[in-house]
Amino acid sequence: MKRIYIALGIGVFILGGLIAAGAHARHAWAGHRGEYLFNHGLAHMARKLDLTDAQQEQIKSMAKAEWPVVKPSLEKLARAQKQILAADQNGSYDEAKVRAIAEQQSETIADLLVEKERFISQVYANVLTADQRVKADALRQKMTQHFDEFIQEQSGAPQTAK
Repeated sequence: MKRIYIALGIGVFILGGLIAAGAHARHAWAGHRGEYLFNHGLAHMARKLDLTDAQQEQIKSMAKAEWPVVKPSLEKLARAQKQILAADQNGSYDEAKVRAIAEQQSETIADLLVEKERFISQVYANVLTADQRVKADALRQKMTQHFDEFIQEQSGAPQTAK
């Protein structure tokens, strides 16, 4: 279970970088911003997990190699978003159309999440040391706890003792 939480934290940063790489391919200015965000996220994880420069480069290389797998799904999401905007143009909401597009998007998002988890599993198994895995597990647990607390706060449910 802890591996799942580690994967989510690292995956968010890596997926952001993959998205940024696509932006870079389309627009140089967006790519610089996306590259900055990816590097910022990676730097944050590097500090938290004490990643070496070599480990960071290995993760960057893995993310770059992963891009051709992820890019078609991201392009599919972008096309679907345009379809949703068209279906809701000028406030003419067509729930059936939006729902059909959303169902297609859910499959694409599921594919991306599976790919992200596979990638994170590779980073976890092939890049992180045993000590870094322990730190990553703790970070994932903390993230999960924060998310649970947020949900409780938003629902108005009483918080449990920590």
